[in-house]
Amino acid sequence: MGMPKETAPHVHRLSPSGNNKFRFSRKNLFLIFLWPVISILVLWLLWGATSNALDNAREEVRDDVFKQANAMTSAYAIQLRHTIEQIDHITLTLKYEWEHTDIVLNLEDRKRQGLFPESVLLYAHIVDRSGNIVTTTLSAEDPRPNLARVPYFMEQKTGRVQGLLISGPRIGLRSNKPTIWFSRRVEYPDGTFGGVAVAAVETPFLTSFRDESVLGAKDIIMVRYIDGPILAVKSGNKTSGDVYRTTPVFSEKSSVIEESPEKFEDRQARIVSWEKLDKYPLVAIAMLSRQDAFSAFESMARRYRNMASAASLFLVLLACTGTVAAARLAWRRQQAEDVKVTYRAATDAANEGFYIMRPLFDGDGLVSDFEFEDCNERGGALIGLGRSDIVGHKLSEMVPGGARRDLLPILGRAMDIGFYEDEIRVSPPSRIKATWIYRRLVRTNAGLTLTLRDISQDKAHEQALAAMANTDALTTLPNRHWLMNYLPTAVEKAGSHGTLLAILFIDLDNFKNINDTLGHDAGDELLREAAVRLKKALRTSDHVVRLGGDEFMVILEQVDAMEDVSRVAGHIVKSIGAPFTLAGTGDNHVNASIGISMFPRDGGDGATLVKHADVAMYAAKAAGKGRYRYYESHLSDSLLLKLDKEQALRHRPLSTTNSCCITSPGSVRIAGRCSEWRRWCAGPILSEA
Repeated sequence: MGMPKETAPHVHRLSPSGNNKFRFSRKNLFLIFLWPVISILVLWLLWGATSNALDNAREEVRDDVFKQANAMTSAYAIQLRHTIEQIDHITLTLKYEWEHTDIVLNLEDRKRQGLFPESVLLYAHIVDRSGNIVTTTLSAEDPRPNLARVPYFMEQKTGRVQGLLISGPRIGLRSNKPTIWFSRRVEYPDGTFGGVAVAAVETPFLTSFRDESVLGAKDIIMVRYIDGPILAVKSGNKTSGDVYRTTPVFSEKSSVIEESPEKFEDRQARIVSWEKLDKYPLVAIAMLSRQDAFSAFESMARRYRNMASAASLFLVLLACTGTVAAARLAWRRQQAEDVKVTYRAATDAANEGFYIMRPLFDGDGLVSDFEFEDCNERGGALIGLGRSDIVGHKLSEMVPGGARRDLLPILGRAMDIGFYEDEIRVSPPSRIKATWIYRRLVRTNAGLTLTLRDISQDKAHEQALAAMANTDALTTLPNRHWLMNYLPTAVEKAGSHGTLLAILFIDLDNFKNINDTLGHDAGDELLREAAVRLKKALRTSDHVVRLGGDEFMVILEQVDAMEDVSRVAGHIVKSIGAPFTLAGTGDNHVNASIGISMFPRDGGDGATLVKHADVAMYAAKAAGKGRYRYYESHLSDSLLLKLDKEQALRHRPLSTTNSCCITSPGSVRIAGRCSEWRRWCAGPILSEA
């Protein structure tokens, strides 16, 4: 209650008028009570925000763990499916050869010849109708007991099993370790039981996960029968055995759930993801320890709560000191408000950031720094700070050293000539919250006014237009325009470094037939898929370009030897030659004819290399399509000779605006192109399917 008596003399000394004194008294009284209220409100917001942030972080961690578990399960399911398909292929092969060939199978010899996988965890044999092992991949030292009483043999003998039978685990023949048995019934020509073709694997064979290193100590992968019993299991701490207390039920094909500790023998809550295998009665499962998955989050949550507690203590102290400083602060704010209310009305609504800077001089009278005297709200937002964090601070305190060294000469130039403007790309260390800005400096009596405007969207639009000009709309590959700009630089770089460079000119054979029969949509789909296959066949440092139609070009840089180029070309021919699934049909075939030119052997500039690669491509087509060929100098002469003969047969001279197109081995037709072998810089390169 004694506070008003103490403030009255203070107000009297500071106020030049009674009107100001009255306003100051009212605001000061309000701020005295406002500080505790604000502190309480901030505390409530602080703890609310902390709780909300932790809740959001917990959900993000949970989503990430679910995604990780799902990804692990998918990867394991793919690997497991591939493994079982390989084993199933072994049983099918044994069954077929035993039933349809007169040659006596000798699996021991086949294993020595490398026809069976070299794995101590897998072996196979043929069992006759009496249960005796006829031939096997087991060594001579391994036991070969009669298997007539083994469950899978008896089950196959009944004839009730159709296809592959998966049974086990039970103790194997080679070791005393659990083994999974994959068997198929073998029949005589009259359909009677002839025996069993068997492939057996020890359980670790099914849990040799490719990404095993990601398993934590309490994480688990396993494979089970769909109806529950376990086949194989592996955990990060190398333990085995079923961790479930009761047999789980996996009703959906795939899913991810959080299981409570009561479900497991070790009382550890887990994130469980599973995926059922197509064609096989098995389910692949990955289980991540919830405790391990959330350990980093729990540590972060403790830090957050500790920081919130420290902030709460700070706010209490701040509330106490704030009430003491409230009167003085209110008076200073009132003065600032009277002086700058007009400036605020003019600048705060602007889209640009405005700053007023006063130069600071050293002992020699030279400008050594600048101090921010004022800025608008947009100016603070542009650099991620409040106005109060800027005003009164020096440029050297706000701008990093490297950027400051670049900025000071520009400010000095503006001081000298009175005006400066430019557009700059913002470097990563900068505080400015924009990618591109427009900057204008104007000298005033007090110093400099700086205007900043965010032009990031305009620049992004310009860059998007540039990207469109260099990208093929159908395949998203670089286009001819990009090639015209890039290839000369690549050739110059290869020449300066003394390295090889290869140009692969690719034409899709039979594309026109598919385009005409299945429609343009199917043709577009084929081109997009061909582009994907080409990119997969290359290194990340290589480039594939769509020239137009069904023509592509590949640039291989930093090539060590021609053998590397041949390997890439062969891989492309094989990849493109695989069937395409188009318009609902999966038996659509095209081939790739590839012409190759090498720098510096076949040319010293981009145009020559492309021309020679084009000639070599036609030679590949003439040789039967679906192959590659390197450029040789005699190819151009041979091709021109064929053109002359063709023109003679047509009884007209060769036009300098026509060019050749080889339609079959040994035949040539005129395709209406320039005689310069479809110069890469002369317009769209057309193609023959």
